[in-house]
Amino acid sequence: MEIFKKNNIEFSKEKELKIANKFYESVKDLVDKQTFTQARLIQNLPFILFIAVLGIVYIANQFHAEKLVNEVNQLKNERKEKRAEYISSASDLMRVTRQSEVIKRVDEAGLGLKPLTSPPNKIVVDEE
Repeated sequence: MEIFKKNNIEFSKEKELKIANKFYESVKDLVDKQTFTQARLIQNLPFILFIAVLGIVYIANQFHAEKLVNEVNQLKNERKEKRAEYISSASDLMRVTRQSEVIKRVDEAGLGLKPLTSPPNKIVVDEE
C-alpha cells in the first residue's frame, strides 16, 4: 500500500479510488433507476415552482438594488453640482454686495447717489 502526503495529510491511493467509485456509482444509480420519472416530477412540482418563484424574486430584488444604487450615485453627483453652484453664487453675491462694488455700479447707472460721509443719526420719538 503506497502512502503519500498531500497538504500535511496522509492519503492512500486506494482510499481516493474508493471515494471516486462511490461518486460514480451514485451518479450511475440516478441515471439507471430513472429517478426523474414523470410521476416524481408531478409530485415535486409545487417545490419546483416554489424554487422558480424564489429565483425570480431574487433576480428582481437584485435589479431593484442596482437601480437604487445607480439612483443614489446620481443624486450624490447632483448634490455635489448644486453645492458647487451654491458656493459660486454665494461668492458672486459677496463680491457684488461689497460697498466698493455698490458705489461703482451706482456711478455706472448714473443715479447721482453718493455714499454717506457722516454716520447715520438715531431718531428718537417721545411717547406722550
